[in-house]
Amino acid sequence: MRCRTAVCSSLLAFFLFPPSAHATIIEDLIGEVAFAPVSIELDTPDAATNVNGVVHVVGQHDGIAARQLIDLTTGTVGQVEFFDSLLSAQGNGGDQRGIIGAVQQLNNGEVIYVGTSVGPLDSKQATSWLAPNAPRGGLGFDGSQQGGAAFAAVSRDGIFVGTDGLPLFGTHGNLPQVLPGFGAIGAVDISNDSQYIVGDLIWAANNLGGYDVFDTAEFNFTPAGQTPSWVGVAIDPVVGDAVFAGTYFDLNTFTESVGFWRADGTFLGSSGENMFFRDFEIWEGQLVAAVVGAGDSTLIAITDFSMVALETILGVQSLIFDDGLFVGSAGFLASGANGAFVTTYRTNDSNGGGPGTEVPEPATCLLLGGGLAFGLRQRRRP
Repeated sequence: MRCRTAVCSSLLAFFLFPPSAHATIIEDLIGEVAFAPVSIELDTPDAATNVNGVVHVVGQHDGIAARQLIDLTTGTVGQVEFFDSLLSAQGNGGDQRGIIGAVQQLNNGEVIYVGTSVGPLDSKQATSWLAPNAPRGGLGFDGSQQGGAAFAAVSRDGIFVGTDGLPLFGTHGNLPQVLPGFGAIGAVDISNDSQYIVGDLIWAANNLGGYDVFDTAEFNFTPAGQTPSWVGVAIDPVVGDAVFAGTYFDLNTFTESVGFWRADGTFLGSSGENMFFRDFEIWEGQLVAAVVGAGDSTLIAITDFSMVALETILGVQSLIFDDGLFVGSAGFLASGANGAFVTTYRTNDSNGGGPGTEVPEPATCLLLGGGLAFGLRQRRRP
């Protein structure tokens, strides 16, 4: 077992113990394996979240919206469960195709799934589910049936965002509304507190129950050389305000990069060359971002912008899926040489309390029952 030092959660502590004399936040944050990797049967997993110790892995299987449930206490991996499309739910044996792009446990305890499914006229239509057999949606901003529409993300307040050729926000079972802004065609993410939405633009909540375009005129875009395409947003608990992720084409290296900005326009840093954004998550009071490159993923702690390759944690190169980070310890939905898998790692308390959120270790036979073999190894600090 390696030494486990608590994570400093404030900038003051960080400056008192600089990186030269102390491990970085991301190194301190993630401890030893808590739930060894288990295989996922879904042929197209897309997102995961932990709901009271059960991980909901969602996406698509055989072209149909589907989920698998993984019990972190017992190690039980459930069978693939299929979701009705807007058309098949009508009971006429209609086309059931669809995909779930995001899942969220709401503040009221319900679990909501959002994505797209086939509706009347055999068109893809934005869809949300509170149960596998109860899809809702299919209405565009003007009340007409819209083709090619999808919901992409959902907040803990139950506000989801997406596109039908225009950027939308709405709630389950209600008519979506259009976000303002000339030239915007889609929204891709929303902060868990529903205060910010990102896509072609950034939007901020107003006092009327809607959203206004957020002014980025004072943002420091000099390092990027351009305004990025916004792909992610989260509230950083260390400073209490938003952090935005944006992708841009670096004209110096001719590669894709991911940059990170605070709501006041401060540029925090870049992921490096040939990287693509995957997810934000908060582990033990620290905001962590995940990006992927050609063969592996990288985790970034926003507070000190320290980075660690996922191979350093897992022992093998792995690619994190969209929305592939989850809480209840440090949870990962990723793919490796043997396909998609879920695993979790213990986290160290960022508030100075030593080991933080953990999950019970299930029986080894259950953990390895999926036939997934990984070269798990302890990580050593330099």
